[in-house]
This record gives sequence, C-alpha cells and structure tokens, in this order.
Amino acid sequence: MRNRILVIICLLLVTIGGAKAQFGDYSYKRSINGITDQWHSLDLPDNIYEKVSPKLVDIRIIEVNGVDTLEVPYIVKKANRRREEVNFDVINQTTSVDGFYYTFKVDPNASIDKISIDLGQENFDFKVALEGSQDQKEWFTILEDYRIVSIKNSLTDYQFTTLKFLKSQFGYYRLFIPAKENPDFRSAGLSRTLVQQEKYRDYVPVNMSVTNDRKTKETVITANFELPVPMSTIAVEVADSLDYYRSVTIQFLKDSFNTEKGWQHKYQTLYRGTLSSLENNAFHFPPTVADQLKIIIDNNDNRPLTLPGVKAVGKVSVLIARFASPGNYYLLYGNKNVRKPDYDIKNFKSSIPGDLKSVELGAEQIISQSQPGTQPLFESQWWFWLVIVAVMLVLVLFSLRMVKGK
Repeated sequence: MRNRILVIICLLLVTIGGAKAQFGDYSYKRSINGITDQWHSLDLPDNIYEKVSPKLVDIRIIEVNGVDTLEVPYIVKKANRRREEVNFDVINQTTSVDGFYYTFKVDPNASIDKISIDLGQENFDFKVALEGSQDQKEWFTILEDYRIVSIKNSLTDYQFTTLKFLKSQFGYYRLFIPAKENPDFRSAGLSRTLVQQEKYRDYVPVNMSVTNDRKTKETVITANFELPVPMSTIAVEVADSLDYYRSVTIQFLKDSFNTEKGWQHKYQTLYRGTLSSLENNAFHFPPTVADQLKIIIDNNDNRPLTLPGVKAVGKVSVLIARFASPGNYYLLYGNKNVRKPDYDIKNFKSSIPGDLKSVELGAEQIISQSQPGTQPLFESQWWFWLVIVAVMLVLVLFSLRMVKGK
C-alpha cells in the first residue's frame, strides 16, 4: 500500500511540474510547423504585437514531449545596416561662365550613394548636376537639376545639401554648381550604405482624417491602422507641386483612459523635422508598435497643403531558432512576469547558417487561465503544497494502521 501511495505522489509531482513547465503564466500559444532542419527562421505575424511586450522579451519556443518540455534557444534577427565613409581627394576646383566644378577622385572599386556638401554661403537655391567617369574623358550623368537649398534668417534655419542617388561606382565624380558668385565650397563627404537584406511590410490606414485649424495655423492628420503594428517609417503624400518647407511633428497614441469628461488620449512624439518639397517626405524613427498616428504640420501663414494619404513601413521581426530534432514545438507569448531570455547562441552568431528555411505558425490558441485574483489549480504554490501535505498525512495514517495491525 505504501508503495502505491509513493507512486501517486510521484505522479502528482510530475503532472504539476509538467503543467507548470509547459505553459506557466503564458496567455497564448501557436504550433510551429515545417521543422526539418536544425536551424530555421520564423517571421512574427502582425496580430501578435498587441499581445507581446514591446521588446518581445516574453516570447518562448518550447518542445513538448509528453510531460517533459525543453526551451528552444533563439535570437531576434537584428538589422545590419550602417553607413561607411569612402575616402576621396578633391583634385580639381574650376570655374567657367556657367558656374563652379568640383572633381572627387575615389577608389574605382568603391561604390557610393550619398554626397554631403558643406558650403560657406548661407542663403542659396541651386540646381546642381553630378557626373561620374572612369577616365575623366567620358562623363555619365548621375543627377541633373538636383536642388540644394539653404535658408537662414531670423525665423528659419533650414539647409538641404545632401545628394542621394542610386549606388554608383566610378573612379571620378564631378559636381557642378551653377552659381554666379563663389558658393564657398568647404568640404564634402562621400559614403555608401551597407545593409543586410531585411523584410519590410507596408501598412495603409483603414481610415484617415485631415483637419486644418485656422487658429493654430496647423494641419493635423489622424491615421488609424487595423492593428497595432511595428513601424519605423512614415511616408506623407503631398499632392501640391509648389515649393514648401514646414515643421512637422509625428506622434503615436500611447494610451487612452476614460474620465468624467469622456475618453482622454495620450500621445507621445516619435519625430520632429521638416516636410519639404526637396525631399521624399519619408520620416524615420526607432521601431514603435502603434495603431494610431497624429501628424501635425505647422503652416505658419501659408496655405494648407493637399495631403491625400500616408503610409507606414515596418521591419518584420524574425526569430532564428536552433531545434534539436523534429518534434512538437510551440511559440508561447503574453506573459508580463518574465525577463528577456539569455541563450548561448547570442555569442556564436557566426555559426548560424546564412540561408535558413522559414517555418510556419499555426492558429493562435488561448491558454486557459483562472479568474482575476486567483491562480489555476496546478499553478498555485499553495494548492501544490496542500496536495503534498494531504498525501503525506494519508501515508502516515496508513503506516500507523499497518503498525497497529502487526
């Protein structure tokens, strides 16, 4: 009889421990399908972000084998994007009746996609040209009628003197500035973007409103998206062909709460800059999960612009995981009480294969939880110890009876 009770205790311990190890305090799970190799990538879907912590610290991948569970190590793929300066020499600074020429010599094996110019002249509006050549005999047009502007007065201090273009590879670059007076060329910076291939998603608002406030002289765009999604770029479409440059502030809805006066909305600023006819009006900021944006444009005394729409762009979060073998795997998330996991593979990223097969996620399943203020039976420490004590008491009673029987 005593042996039977010991077996029951062991089974209870295994069952309780297994239930806790499998799902703990997580609210959601999804099966992971298509595992064939040791390493796989996994793209997080859009509808997961409103249920996970902002920095994805509560995501876990587990393998379930009966009552046994094992945690699968993973890392979140980081953007490998950086700008590299390219060495060059200014070999010619010449002038003609048409304007001023500046020639840069670079390594013919180096590509560039950006030139930043520093001019001493404070107020100007030039339409410059940029050409490339391998031998300084035959020149090819890279940019034509590309506008650079500097406006500095008591009200405004705005400058746009950066040339952006498709990646080019020449041994020589020649910049032409059609100026009557010397623009006072001081320096230049040549650089190129080095970027690892990344995945992005476009998000278009499900509804958008544009309000022009005559009193504040502001245009306010409110854009609502279907779901809270990670976004890092906002592109504003302007239909007007006129020249403009206006201060712009981009905010996202951080919180909403109900008061006696109705719903109050708390916004947080993502970006401050300039909306300009000289640029593409795509504004970049740190990745933020949001479902409502407010874009505020300061018109000053100008006529409001015609703004047909906006578009958000966000990078897809990709997990890279190492699986021991094919089996039953789940993605768990929705737990406010866990910290960021710490796996060894973060120190051995060079060992991760470059070309990884992507796995698929099953439908989202809700992990049943107890009512607010209580804990599930097999997750409450009190219930756990009460069961153990009760079984131990039963074991003692049976032992006493057996002694008396003898």
